[in-house]
Amino acid sequence: MAESDSTVRTHHAILIGVGSHNEKSNETKVQGALADIKDIRAILEPHPQIKVTTFGIGPDNERIGREPTVQNIRNFLIEEVAPTGSEGHISDVYIHFSGHGSREPENKLRNDPLVLVLTDNNLGTSFLAKQVAKLNEQKINVTVVLDCCFSASSRRDDEESNVRFMEYESRYECDEEDTLDNEDALRVITEDGTRGVTLESLVNHPILHKYPDRYAIFTACDANEIAEEIELKGKGRRGVLSYFFARALADLSERGGRSTYESLHQHLRSLVRRAYPDQTPMLYGKLKESFFPELNSRDSLPIVTVHVDKGVITLEAGAAHGVCVGDEYEAAPFYAAENRAAMFVEQCSRFRVVEVRNLTSTLSSADQSGSCSVFSTDTATCTWKARPVSSLSEKKTAIRLGPCLSEDERLTLREEGKRYPYLQLLDPDEQRSSIGAFSVAIDTLPNGDSYAIFSSVTGIKVPRIPTFLRGDCDVLQRVARVLGHLAKFRFFEEMEHEGLDEAFEGTFEITTAHTQDHAGSYTVQSGQVWQVTCANYSDAAPLYIAIFNFDFWWEISPLSFARGDGELLVLHGQRPKHVGESSKVVRLRMRLDEEDGDEREDVIKLFITNKPTSFQAMTLPSLAETESGRGDESALSSTPSGSLSVMNRGEKWAVRTFRIRTRK
Repeated sequence: MAESDSTVRTHHAILIGVGSHNEKSNETKVQGALADIKDIRAILEPHPQIKVTTFGIGPDNERIGREPTVQNIRNFLIEEVAPTGSEGHISDVYIHFSGHGSREPENKLRNDPLVLVLTDNNLGTSFLAKQVAKLNEQKINVTVVLDCCFSASSRRDDEESNVRFMEYESRYECDEEDTLDNEDALRVITEDGTRGVTLESLVNHPILHKYPDRYAIFTACDANEIAEEIELKGKGRRGVLSYFFARALADLSERGGRSTYESLHQHLRSLVRRAYPDQTPMLYGKLKESFFPELNSRDSLPIVTVHVDKGVITLEAGAAHGVCVGDEYEAAPFYAAENRAAMFVEQCSRFRVVEVRNLTSTLSSADQSGSCSVFSTDTATCTWKARPVSSLSEKKTAIRLGPCLSEDERLTLREEGKRYPYLQLLDPDEQRSSIGAFSVAIDTLPNGDSYAIFSSVTGIKVPRIPTFLRGDCDVLQRVARVLGHLAKFRFFEEMEHEGLDEAFEGTFEITTAHTQDHAGSYTVQSGQVWQVTCANYSDAAPLYIAIFNFDFWWEISPLSFARGDGELLVLHGQRPKHVGESSKVVRLRMRLDEEDGDEREDVIKLFITNKPTSFQAMTLPSLAETESGRGDESALSSTPSGSLSVMNRGEKWAVRTFRIRTRK
């Protein structure tokens, strides 16, 4: 489109599509590579603030933009893109690669054997990581999409194959400067000001760990999976990731939606796995300032994906996520605004869980009409995002309201408490099998009476929780917010798998060389490393591990995601053809901050599953954010307790819990 001389280019998109290769190569061509970047270019070019540069060649040698050679792309990134940050013009860079990936042989002794196949040679992904890190240092946000695969177990045997992997050829050598040396690959970034638990490097590019909030990398699949192409009627082939990525961007733009990269990833993973069960898109990094304005919702909610297939509405969460039959969820389309002020206000529907499996559940409409017409023809192939509004779990956190509270105060707290799904408020004389985790009482202080929260076991005030001056405006709403926060924290902290699956448990092992004390905790000194070894003993099936910290300050955070390593740690099977690791050592650096005092306790939980699933809905912000209202996750109602009733259908999960005490 025409642009005025005054147009300021703040965003730069680099689109690379490689459909054919060096004529010496006898590998098959990538039919949809050029079409992929044409589709993305069509979405980006109408935006005057975006500069688009293409490197493209099609399977029939059609060319757009520059030749996608190693020298051209390397020189472009070093000489043309990198300087724009120091000059203050560019704030965001987007790199989209569509084509073949490959993997160098293990005898190359390089720490990162993954390469992108260009027309003349291989470009190491280590070089790409270095360039991303350099841009991040200039405070440039970088989004990368790699629509290829690196799975050496998926060589294509016919030229019509849709798989985007190219067998490694020795004549396509990476330049040494494109690789990471051992020192780079093994060093650990020291993060000044880091408090508590830090997960050390689990990925091949630790140089990216310094600024995990400045990049996002989408890959078409995991290292041992295949990236496929989809055949569009009358339009040829497209890469599966590129196709659904472009569709999501177009949908958000057309509907004026707002979302986040995390929600986009769940959306893509749901769509892709329903069409191609063996392909799982991955997301690394935790960039919030997206290249795309439609994905710039910083105030994100922990959500769960919902999809419909042949009239069956499926919630992508199950027993492993604390779901019970009778739980209710509010759902809104993928493109709905994702912030606490606007989400679910429009196009909102309510659903009830009617069947629970280990990792997924079946929903039915809970709207008064009983209709599921919200999933019309055009949305039936899409995904929705949901959050719980009520729980029927018998494991909800019980908090007793003290007799010193007035009847009006208890009534208000009970009413406000209905907004928090995992909270069960008890009257002073209400009988229950357990005494409850906490109690609310009046504490007399020099500046006046205050509401305080006490431990029902010790009878003392719960540490690191504020008190609330009685009579302040909206004080009971603030108390209820904190109670809801504590209830969710304790609900998931104490969650265990009640019916162990011995067959599944026999396929893996989670061990630590550290010794427990008499209370079942592990004690380390501040600055030391606590580690656990995770091993997959199955021949072929991968395992997925989500690592969460339930920390000293009442926050629930995914440790792997916080370092930019992606939400799930993947352990591959032990068959020789698999290229990933079947065991990994998880190293946690334990630190004390000045605010922690002389000791702190963190609870580390590892959720192990046989299929990829998201636990992001489990996350909790700091208690300070919740108390201020910024992190409020209140729902609309809650209901009495109920039952679990779990179905299996091949979904497996397990959990391991470790209490770690850090001392000076």
